Amino acid sequence: MYKPVIDGIEKSVKAVEYNQSSPPPELSMYVDNFWELKTLRTLDEDFCLHALPDACVNILLNQLDTRIAGITQLQTTYEVLNLGRTFHYVGVQLLPGSWQGSRKEIKDSYVGTPYEGDLPLIQTNKRLTDLDFSSKQAELA
Repeated sequence: MYKPVIDGIEKSVKAVEYNQSSPPPELSMYVDNFWELKTLRTLDEDFCLHALPDACVNILLNQLDTRIAGITQLQTTYEVLNLGRTFHYVGVQLLPGSWQGSRKEIKDSYVGTPYEGDLPLIQTNKRLTDLDFSSKQAELA
């Protein structure tokens, strides 16, 4: 079975936490994983994530600014995403071919602006903000 590559996270940055978990069996044909990337404290300098193209579509939710959300899929090259000094993202990584929504919803770039599409991403994002990672997964499933 296809296994996407995990984006590059510098191991020397101890105040950044990445969590990932497998989907429930009934979603495993469509979802690779649920993930969370967040700072544990304000960093001394900006954090750059090396995002790799892997044919997966990600539903991305910014937990610090719930207006920011999106559907992403890098096309051909990796991106260095400057996430700043404080961040908290949560998301769902779909397996290749699982996205059945509009291709117009997908961005091939950093999602840093308020979501203006038709999906209920902002409402979902707001519902998740006070939940722990395990509860967020249950809500996203």
